[in-house]
Amino acid sequence: ALFGTANHILFLAELTQRQLIGVVQVAHGGEAWALDHHPRLALCATASSARDIRFWNLGDMKPAVGKVVRTDAPAYSLAFDTEGRLLACGLGDGVLGVSSFLCFS
Repeated sequence: ALFGTANHILFLAELTQRQLIGVVQVAHGGEAWALDHHPRLALCATASSARDIRFWNLGDMKPAVGKVVRTDAPAYSLAFDTEGRLLACGLGDGVLGVSSFLCFS
């Protein structure tokens, strides 16, 4: 069975064995406004009006589950630097945040 939640997450489950097979999709709760591809990794980031930044594993073609950065205001733009070491995010309250970006597994 495929189950969907109010915040746009899809789970695949085997009902007869009562087993969660996996997370099929994780999405923003609001509108997605920004996307940037990491310059060196098979990874992209998206930002949304729901005050979050999510990461997507392009090699496996699935979301990086549990890898979410919460922001203080809606996020409308983002960009990695040319080396992929920094991630900048433009927020709806006029703040530009720049954070170091560390690879995760």
